[in-house]
Amino acid sequence: MKYLKYILTSVILFAMVSCDMFSDPDLPIPLDETMDNTGAFLRILDVETAGFDILEIQDAAFVFTGEYWDNEGQSLLDEIVFYSNYRAAEGQIPDVDRTMIKSYTLADFGENPDNGWPLKTFEISITEINAVLGIDEADNLLGDRYRIDWVLELTDGRSFSAEEMSPAITGGFFNSPGARNVDVVAQVPENMFVGPYEFTQLDAGDFGLVYSDATFTADLSIDPNNTLNGRVFQEEYLGALGFNVGPRDQPMVLALANDTDNNVATLSTIVGSGLACSALGLSIGPERENISQFDIEDDSGFTFGITENTEGDCGGAPSPVSFDVVKAN
Repeated sequence: MKYLKYILTSVILFAMVSCDMFSDPDLPIPLDETMDNTGAFLRILDVETAGFDILEIQDAAFVFTGEYWDNEGQSLLDEIVFYSNYRAAEGQIPDVDRTMIKSYTLADFGENPDNGWPLKTFEISITEINAVLGIDEADNLLGDRYRIDWVLELTDGRSFSAEEMSPAITGGFFNSPGARNVDVVAQVPENMFVGPYEFTQLDAGDFGLVYSDATFTADLSIDPNNTLNGRVFQEEYLGALGFNVGPRDQPMVLALANDTDNNVATLSTIVGSGLACSALGLSIGPERENISQFDIEDDSGFTFGITENTEGDCGGAPSPVSFDVVKAN
C-alpha cells in the first residue's frame, strides 16, 4: 500500500512521441536538446526473424530493418559494428564472450523514402556467428542464447552502444535498444496458441494488479516481429490504477526447451508503461525465474510468467508474477 500511495502521488506521465517528432510544440520534453545529446541511434522498424530455428539451423538468421539518425543530418556514421556472445543452454560447450562479428558503412545503406534517413535490412546468420566464435552448429541446442549488440562508430570519434542509450531512446517510438537476445528456438505451429484467452493473475505485483484487472480476456495472435515462436496480445500495464495510458502490445515468446519441463512462456522484451517516478521508468519484462510453462501439444492453457517493475522504480523492486491462461470458449 505504501508503494501504491507513492506512485499515485509521485508518478510522471510521459506522452508517446508522435511520428512528426521534431515539430510537435506540445511534447513534455525538450526533444531537440534530447536528440542533440543523444548523438546517434539505429531505430528498428521491423524484425523479420527474431530467433534461430533449430529445424533450419543452416539457414537461420536474425533479420531486422533499421534506419540511422545522427544530429548532423545523418552524415557522421563511419561504421556500425555487430558483436555477439554465446551462452550454452545446458553447458554442452563452453560459453564465448562478446566478439566482433561484422560491420557495415554508411555506403551500405539505402534511403527511407518517407523521411530520407539511411535505411538497411541487416541479416546476421548463426553460421557466420558460429564461424567467428568457433562453435559447431551440431552443438547448438534449444535455449542457446546469443546476445547480439551493435555499436555506432562516428567520424568525429564518438561511439554509441546499448550502454549509452537512455530509456527515452530504447523504447517507444524510437525503438533503438542497441542489442537483442536471439535464442535457438523451434517453430510453434501457427494454428496453436492463437485466439481469445482468459488471463488470471496468481501473484501480487509491486502495485497489486499488473494489468487492467485480476482476470481479463485477450486475443493472442502471431507476433509479426517473431513468427517462429512469438505471440502478442494487447493490455495496459498498471491499467487498474486508472492513469489511462492505454493498452500496448505485449509480445510473448513460447520457447521450447530440450527438457520440456523447462518450456518458457514469457514476454520477449521489456514493455514500458509510460509512467515513472524517476528516469528508470515502470516496466515489465521477461521472467527471471522459471515460473512459466506450456505444452506444445496442448494449447488449451498455460502458465505465463513475467518480471514486474524490471528497473525497481517508485520504491519497488523487480518481482516475479505468474498468470493462469486458459483458452476461452
